[in-house]
Amino acid sequence: MSSATGGHDRDAHHVVQFFDTFESRAVAVARFLEARAVLGDHLLVVAKPEHWVNIRRELDVLGFGTAAAETDGRLVVRDAHATLGLVSRYNEPDAEAFEASVGALVRTLSTERPLSIYGEMVDVLAERGELAAAVALESMWNALAARGPFTLMCGYASAHFVAPAAGVRLRQVCEAHGHVRTGADDLLGRWLLNTANVPFRDDASGMLA
Repeated sequence: MSSATGGHDRDAHHVVQFFDTFESRAVAVARFLEARAVLGDHLLVVAKPEHWVNIRRELDVLGFGTAAAETDGRLVVRDAHATLGLVSRYNEPDAEAFEASVGALVRTLSTERPLSIYGEMVDVLAERGELAAAVALESMWNALAARGPFTLMCGYASAHFVAPAAGVRLRQVCEAHGHVRTGADDLLGRWLLNTANVPFRDDASGMLA
């Protein structure tokens, strides 16, 4: 990850961030999307509808103008639950199904300009307690990135990892990413990462580097 423009690394990223509240998620994701839009990126959001309502509100506070961005195609929004259904077979993420749906969309959106993505399909799996499936889906994202660069931010609720048996999966999730982050006010996220001995960065801006 060597090249940078205006303080933002332009190469492929895969970052994970852990959130304690709806509010911390909305603020952090909105900052991320707005920062990448300033660089001229296409934006793809694959989020739970209830989260997208809050993220959109924060984007509008930042003056981003989500309605106009969706109209002209700079911003594409997908339901995380519905998209997870498209990439799954027999209730498990499937590499071929992922390639046919998400892979095709990513290639289309990244044709004309760099692409940045915020995703919560893995958070849906974690909420169900299907942490092994979440790790498998993260690997599919990494395989897709190896064939064409994009910036990806994955958001998880910290609460999905409080069970003692979830510690191994937490480390595996973090190992699948180039950056691990949580906010200063996300105390549970910080405690879990410290307990698992996972290095992380404070979320202080919309930048990933």
